[in-house]
Amino acid sequence: MFLRDRHLAGLMPFSHYEQAETALSLQAGGGVGGRVGLFRDPPQIKAVIEELRRAQAEANLQCQ
Repeated sequence: MFLRDRHLAGLMPFSHYEQAETALSLQAGGGVGGRVGLFRDPPQIKAVIEELRRAQAEANLQCQ
């Protein structure tokens, strides 16, 4: 496991990481049948993506 990944794992639950990565992947790929809004608009999805971005930034700082 990379050092950054270890820091990231300590900053957020894996289930949140998985949700955020899934939503970001579907957003990048246009979603299934054009339903990307299902993974972009709900507040819960926005919150978990923001949590991932904060954790990634913190992990990056810890690894410098």
